[in-house]
Parts: sequence; structure tokens; C-alpha cells
Amino acid sequence: MTYRLPRTLPYLSALLSATFVLGLLFAPNRVSPLGYILVVAVAVVIATWGVLSQRYAVTIAADRLVISGFQRKEYLFADMSRLELAPGKGVWIATITMNDGARVSVNGSLRNFAGFVHNLAESAKLPLPPSNLR
Repeated sequence: MTYRLPRTLPYLSALLSATFVLGLLFAPNRVSPLGYILVVAVAVVIATWGVLSQRYAVTIAADRLVISGFQRKEYLFADMSRLELAPGKGVWIATITMNDGARVSVNGSLRNFAGFVHNLAESAKLPLPPSNLR
């Protein structure tokens, strides 16, 4: 099963970028060329971030956890030793500890994050950590 970030992120980032550029075009005072360059650069960065956010996906396969983003990483269930949940900045964060001590974090902004945690704990045969996830 694959879990992704919400689909609204690209639309919100495009709206924010357009607001930046339109605000610059309708500015009541004269804006220097450097101002145009900086605002357009920030707008491009925000729009790019929104589009690239849709590349991030977490998949629970038959025997492994696959995290796809800028790089694809695979983690075998047999190598997982512990699953922890901690509150982050407004979202929960799942931290998976491997047998060799390495840690993998998964952001709680994923759609159906509670389902992801339950499926991961069930698939990897890890104890489900206590939390108030719904």
C-alpha cells in the first residue's frame, strides 16, 4: 500500500507563487529590477517545492518498506527492531529503528498516517507504540 502527501500542496504552492508575482506587478510603488528577480526566484522555489512534494511516497511492500523521494530507499522488515511515534511540529513522526541502530523517520503529513502506522506494525511484526492517533 502506498501513502503520499496531500494533493492540495501543489495547488497551494501555485496559488502562493501567483500571489507573490501578482503582488509585485500591482505594487503601488516602483520596484527595482532586483526586487523582480528576488520575488520571481522565491515564487519559482515555492512552486517547485509544491510539485516535488508529490514525488514523496512511502510504500509497504510484501517484505520491505520503500521510501521514494529524491532517492529511493528500501528497508527490510527483518532489519526493523522498533517503531516509535513522537509529536513533531504539528504532526506525528514515526521513527523506525533498525537492528544496526540506524533510524528512519516518516513524516506524519501523509494521508492516512494512522493506517500507515498500523499496517507497518502489522507487516513488520513490531509492537504498536502507544499514541492518540485516530
